Amino acid sequence: MQKKPSTQVAPKKKTGNYPTHVEGILVITARGSGVVRSKEIEKSIEIDASKLKTGLHGDTVVARIKGPSRYPDSLIGEIEKVIRRSKVAHAGLLNHDSKKNEWILTGIDHRLYTKIRVTEWEAGASPSNVTPDETVVLVAITTWPKEGVIVNAVHTIPVEKLPEGRVIKIAGKKGEPDTEEKVFALERGFDGHFPKEVEAEAQKIRADFKIEQTEKARRDMRGIFTCTIDPKDAKDFDDALSLRQLPNGNTEIGIHIADVSYFVTPGSALDTEARERATSVYLVDRTIPMLPEVLSNDLCSLTPATDKCAMSCIVEFDAQHRVVATWFGRTVIHSVKRFTYEEAFAVLENGGVHENEVRTFNTIAKILRNQRIQDGALSLESDEIKFKLDDFGFPIGIERKVRNDAHKLVEEFMLLANSLVAHELGENKAEELDGAMLYRIHDKPTLEKMEDLSAFMKSLGHDTPLKKGVVPSYMLAKAINETDDENVREIMQSVIIRSQQKAIYSQENKGHFGLALDYYTHFTSPIRRYPDVVIHRLIAEVTEHHHITAKEKKSFRDIAAHSSMREVDAQEAERASDKYYQTLYMKDKIGAVLDGTITGLNDRGLFIRDDESYSEGFVRFKDHYQEKFVFDKKNYKVTGATTGLVFNLGDKVKVKVVDVRPDKREIDFSLA
Repeated sequence: MQKKPSTQVAPKKKTGNYPTHVEGILVITARGSGVVRSKEIEKSIEIDASKLKTGLHGDTVVARIKGPSRYPDSLIGEIEKVIRRSKVAHAGLLNHDSKKNEWILTGIDHRLYTKIRVTEWEAGASPSNVTPDETVVLVAITTWPKEGVIVNAVHTIPVEKLPEGRVIKIAGKKGEPDTEEKVFALERGFDGHFPKEVEAEAQKIRADFKIEQTEKARRDMRGIFTCTIDPKDAKDFDDALSLRQLPNGNTEIGIHIADVSYFVTPGSALDTEARERATSVYLVDRTIPMLPEVLSNDLCSLTPATDKCAMSCIVEFDAQHRVVATWFGRTVIHSVKRFTYEEAFAVLENGGVHENEVRTFNTIAKILRNQRIQDGALSLESDEIKFKLDDFGFPIGIERKVRNDAHKLVEEFMLLANSLVAHELGENKAEELDGAMLYRIHDKPTLEKMEDLSAFMKSLGHDTPLKKGVVPSYMLAKAINETDDENVREIMQSVIIRSQQKAIYSQENKGHFGLALDYYTHFTSPIRRYPDVVIHRLIAEVTEHHHITAKEKKSFRDIAAHSSMREVDAQEAERASDKYYQTLYMKDKIGAVLDGTITGLNDRGLFIRDDESYSEGFVRFKDHYQEKFVFDKKNYKVTGATTGLVFNLGDKVKVKVVDVRPDKREIDFSLA
């Protein structure tokens, strides 16, 4: 395996108005050169192909700024070091050089500018199972050339200067959806198969467990109405809600979460694997779980009509629906009803089984939601897409998952539990825990991003001036509510999201800007997120006096950083999966004219989303106009230098599907 690059960064001095070194993400262009984009500076940094120094597409790198570029929005620089690789392996096709008896990999991703010479094969990956130019394999780079630099990235590189690698997995036949889905996950280090010792440990835990072993040490909630509300195709059930009226007239709601930490103990093979994965991955046609299915779908899952172990946040509300008391700890529950979101929403709309309980949940959830928004929380909603696949795994339809009040009520109680747990552990129990904690933090946006957002909103006719350096959330909410066009509203929300910082895990509390909360963590999804497992262990420490060693507490900083990075890896795999299936779906629509919405633009062309399938394609100005276009970044529009023709973000257009390339996940449109 590759050694982990050093994370030591050179001290940041100033060169002109910019630091000499910045950390950022490297993007490889079609020409084989690079561009580094950093949060530290507005301008991008151009990197010549000869200055990449083994940096690959998506890597986190340190770039040294050398001076200004000929373009006003960029600088010239070179890669100083690679901090983190975006991929643990690279997918490609092998060719065999019979004279030298060598296998050479050519990457499927055209942004992998170098070929790789195979020098090793892992057990289970054999040359006898490879058909040249047909079989997709995954290769991890093990050694770079001694000089450490690819000196000619665009043209042919001599074999002796190629990096060497090891075949770690044979994915399957080129062009098949099953192969592509494996690649999206495996390139980023997510494997659908678990090591034998991990599976064996999980199976033994399942075989040995009896609820009687633990129920006496738990708060018994089995006589209280409890239900789950999940997607209709859900296989694991992270959470359940309970409800009862107390003798004092108050309402008690229990937010019950799968008690993964009871079964996955520190230092075990299961724990080591879960910590490394850090998250589950949800691709179009499969889920790659953080835990083996015997735990995630069975033992830990809060399935109905069965006594289950939970870690719970019990909340007491008074008659005005204010939180007056909380309790945290291990429980045993018994869910009497499994609702799908659609079934729960139908009860809210038309009545039905457990109507009083579901309506009470919804009433309190709406009050919680309104209070959050009044406190300054951003309320952004975006519908997801769902693919309908045929028996061979090819997409034959795309539909939008529409959020209803059932989704929102579950979301509100999960947000409440996360914030209450964070406050309890981070504030009330901080001394007892010696400061050990994992927060989910979301920094305040930069002034520059907020100024750009305010200008964009003004271009759409909404007056949203900055107050104390940010566009107030109530102004954004008002603008969204006043926008009738569904697609424009989606784009508006997308731009608002892009203007925000990214939420990450941290041992230090900086609050959550988007939710307007001083304390926030992740407590509600331990089946699919490792930080939640850590939080459950902290609750066990303060409620049951379990001992977390000083060594474990010191590891929290590493867990926070690793989990944040793995979350990004999972999101990239999921986005790649969605885009691949969208291009497969659009392959049959070449020549069709579609209604679209401009979702992005620059001086080269327009990004346009098909309003029906949500597939995004690109229109190149040079294919249509004999003039240059000027990009107005502040107002999100481009203007023809000669004709004055203007395109704005959110404009409605008709487009023709010209070309579709599923292997590159690209769609070409032309303006119809």
